[in-house]
Amino acid sequence: MLALRVRDLVKRHSATAGAAPVEIRLDALDLEAGAQLALRGPSGCGKTTLLHLIAGILRPDSGEIHLAGELLPATAENTRDRLRARHLGYVFQTFNLLQGFTVRENLQLAQRFAGREGTEADAHRERLLAELGLAPFAHRLPARLSHGQQQRVALARALVNRPALVLADEPTASLDDAHAAAALSLLREVCVSHGAALLLATHDERALRAFPAVRDLKPLAPAA
Repeated sequence: MLALRVRDLVKRHSATAGAAPVEIRLDALDLEAGAQLALRGPSGCGKTTLLHLIAGILRPDSGEIHLAGELLPATAENTRDRLRARHLGYVFQTFNLLQGFTVRENLQLAQRFAGREGTEADAHRERLLAELGLAPFAHRLPARLSHGQQQRVALARALVNRPALVLADEPTASLDDAHAAAALSLLREVCVSHGAALLLATHDERALRAFPAVRDLKPLAPAA
């Protein structure tokens, strides 16, 4: 089964007020279950916007997105949010952890939003915390963790609902070589062990060299 299927995706926007609108396009993308692909492009080419479209955070002007075989609706916001929560995990560049909640609570809230609660969900969450070395810190707030630990929490939250697809936005951008290699290796290995496809957007050549497949994004085009 395909973890992701995209067809004729178009989003028109202006990067700054008063600027001429441009179009971000992705004609076709199929990502098999468990596959890993990097999207390459310079800053400002629309990588993050594309990830937000695939995640259902932004709505496209046209085109179709299927997550784990289910169409992500352009309308019906509640349905779109629930599909995203159940089938997709997102590792944001700035992590976007909820600062007023502990590590465990960050994962619990993600599970609750996806409707995954109960004994089995609790056991999976605790196994994931242990696997990523976070069990001793599960009671801590994110601000009391190191950068690397926060990145692991973001990865655990992305995987806690057993998604078909994980999106990662520039996960190595602010890291030195050693930490970038470790973070990328962990991200790829954990996605493999959990059977999740991985789509990573980056302009970091260190990350691109480590990926089995790389796709170049088209330059932004003037909006019609």
